[in-house]
This record gives sequence, structure tokens and C-alpha cells, in this order.
Amino acid sequence: MYLLPFVKYPADPSAIGHTFTIVTRGQLYLTMVGSSLVLLGLAVYPGFDPGVLWKFRWYSILNQLLIWTSIALVFGALLDRFVGGALPAPQAEPEPERETVGAS
Repeated sequence: MYLLPFVKYPADPSAIGHTFTIVTRGQLYLTMVGSSLVLLGLAVYPGFDPGVLWKFRWYSILNQLLIWTSIALVFGALLDRFVGGALPAPQAEPEPERETVGAS
């Protein structure tokens, strides 16, 4: 259901420059996306507990968040290491030697 608008209305149709077709195609596309999202949200399988279905959807979203965050952190660390690592730590300037008064 989610892929239906992408199949029905391609991103680069033949009459792309006409104002009328742009407006009409945009409205039809948004209608298709909205109806597919509504139908997806209302999809409850017969004999299947809706609470379990919503838990599954919630855990699926959390799973995607966890996977992509982990991938981003790992590849970010690898890229940082590959590019050259962190900037070198600034070295402290040595303190000037103090002369002691009266020492020989």
C-alpha cells in the first residue's frame, strides 16, 4: 500500500512542464499518499489483537532508530579515524625558569 503512489505517479512524467498537469498530478499524488497512510494505519488483521499490532509497529520504529543510530556512530568513528583523527592536543607552554635571590 505504501509503494502505490510511487508506482502510479512517477517522479518525471512526460508532461512535466504544463501547469495544469503539475497541479493535478500533485493533488492526485498527495491524495494517494494520504489514503495509503490511512489504510495502513487502519490495517488490523482479523483475529489479531490490535494492541499487539501497535506494539509491533512501535518496536519496529525503535528498531530502525537503534540500527541507524548505531550505524551512524560506528561509521562516524571509522571515518574520523580514517580522515586523520582528532586534532592534536595543544601542548602547554613551559614555564620560564625562576631565578632565586641570594642563591649562588
